[in-house]
Amino acid sequence: MNTVADMMLEMKKEFSIEMLDEDACREWFLKKIHAGGVHCPECSKEIASKRKLDTFWGMRRVNCPFCGRSFSAVTGTPLNGIGIEFRALYLLLFMVSHGVSVNRIADQLGISTGAAYLWANKAKCVDRARHEPPLGP
Repeated sequence: MNTVADMMLEMKKEFSIEMLDEDACREWFLKKIHAGGVHCPECSKEIASKRKLDTFWGMRRVNCPFCGRSFSAVTGTPLNGIGIEFRALYLLLFMVSHGVSVNRIADQLGISTGAAYLWANKAKCVDRARHEPPLGP
């Protein structure tokens, strides 16, 4: 799974007008967080059924054929409980990566300052952690 900071770097390279489409943004995020394929968050078995995959990529819940766990494409990911459109999140992360203030982001995207702050803070924390040396003996 790609981190938020990885996504922000890729975003700068891949930004295009098509990314303002909700379906394109959803697909972009989901393909990034499930780059290794679709796996059950409970038993880690790969989901391979075309019908289940179509359901999964459509943001509907699927049942794992191995353990029976019900889950969606965002279950157990940083996007769980996202609360905003994927295109708004995409633009939010793009603006954060370019130093735009949280208040300006909230105004531009029509979201609460709290939501903008939450996502901007997640992105900054992940980015800081990437550049700090690991703790060790």
